[in-house]
Amino acid sequence: MRERITYLIHPGSDFDPSDIEITSTTLAVSGLNADKEHQITIGFEQLPKEIWQVLKDLHELHIRWASPRPYSTVAPFVSRVSPGLHISLTPRNDSTSNSDLPALCPLLKTLFSRTLKCTSLNTFTTPPILSGRFSSSASKTFYAPVFTLADLSAYIVRAICPEENFHCRLLAHDLRTAVSLDADYSAISHALVLRALYPAPPSAPAEPAWYETHHASSPGALEVGILRNEPATEPAALSFGGYLAVVGKDTKAVQTLFSAPSRHHPLPTTSKFTPSLPPPQGLHPSLRLSFPLSALTPPDRSCRLHTALTLPSALFVDPYPFADALYAGTHGVAALHSLAGATDLEAPDWVVEQWGQAALFELAPPDPEDLTGSEKGVWNATLPLHARYLPPRPPGANSTGPSAAVPLPAPAVFWACPAEEGTKFAAGPFDRTDLGYDGLFGTRTMFYHFTPASVEGRAGLVGVVRVPVLDTAMGGLVAWGTAAVVMLGAGWVFWTLLGGLGVKRVGRAKVE
Repeated sequence: MRERITYLIHPGSDFDPSDIEITSTTLAVSGLNADKEHQITIGFEQLPKEIWQVLKDLHELHIRWASPRPYSTVAPFVSRVSPGLHISLTPRNDSTSNSDLPALCPLLKTLFSRTLKCTSLNTFTTPPILSGRFSSSASKTFYAPVFTLADLSAYIVRAICPEENFHCRLLAHDLRTAVSLDADYSAISHALVLRALYPAPPSAPAEPAWYETHHASSPGALEVGILRNEPATEPAALSFGGYLAVVGKDTKAVQTLFSAPSRHHPLPTTSKFTPSLPPPQGLHPSLRLSFPLSALTPPDRSCRLHTALTLPSALFVDPYPFADALYAGTHGVAALHSLAGATDLEAPDWVVEQWGQAALFELAPPDPEDLTGSEKGVWNATLPLHARYLPPRPPGANSTGPSAAVPLPAPAVFWACPAEEGTKFAAGPFDRTDLGYDGLFGTRTMFYHFTPASVEGRAGLVGVVRVPVLDTAMGGLVAWGTAAVVMLGAGWVFWTLLGGLGVKRVGRAKVE
């Protein structure tokens, strides 16, 4: 097992290299106001049996999890996905049937949540391939509104960490405070790579975030970097300066300065958007995205504003109205570029096997030339949604009748900008891929990410849609009422037919 820990110091924060203490087996830091990424690489032979039995049948696996808590980070940790659990994978055999991966869904439920809507590969969806250049994208995707890593933390302690390995158990416990987690596996490397992100707490720099001592499991198995952002030398790259040390090999931290290609770049801290759910909601809710006008100036004239929306199966987007440019324009939408997942618009939720929908919208903000730096107004884009019929339930405290709470995670919002001709994005140490929406763009696209604010009226990044459902106490009355209406309608039709037949006979008699 190998570890790489990277601290990215916040702008304006001081750092003294003498605060790094290195021994033959440990490295200690003190008083760092920084974001921290902890990467662990685990060999195939070190994984529990139930995990490698699933991985051996996969060509690739990518897991992206994001917390529902609002947070801010510095480059290069700026890319975003909707809060919850995102999974993309490709079976080793393209013709793999659902019965060939029977252990996949049980494993996911053990790792993340027993409530996952996962029964087989039929639950997964196939992402759209907009161009043959993107054929390397994973062939199956899945999403679930899982907003905690408590189950994963408990599994690692139970199935991976030996009782005497306190360091392993501490890392597993720390996962509960992470704001994002990535897991990547490929059949070529035969290794599982985990990356957890921990931002500096809001109290920093008044109370510096990190006072830690890291232990190396073996000489050379732990690398620690303490870096800060430096002026970039190229538009498509990020530059870093600071100190690196390999525990067990270095007796002191080595100064470094390097650049790395990155498709994901930060926007000014004022570039935020606020998601909200304006009333009424019911079966036809809308998601409103509010932007300060001062934040709508793109990094370049060629950039386009996009939002990637992830919906559980209880909610869906109707693509047909967005084919009308006038309808889309009234909602601040330029186009619906991609929609994948459950597309049966009439099916109730209990018959929808797939996890939900993933949609990519291009928004249509005001022209930058019409904006001035002094403007303090707000521009809104609205995304009309629809709710599926949900299973009946007993009446609750809601005086208007029973309803179900459906989570609606805040979308990812970003400028998509073409890089300069000839730019090549080689694999960088921090660049993040396989986010779902990035595979829908060209290989030379750069993303500039907005930071989401809390959902209006809530403390997190997940809204709640109150969907009306049938009151089970009224079920019998509804059934009898429906039967009565059907019988009355059938009687009326029958009576009308008889009346028409009588009129026809009278007409014939008069003619004769």
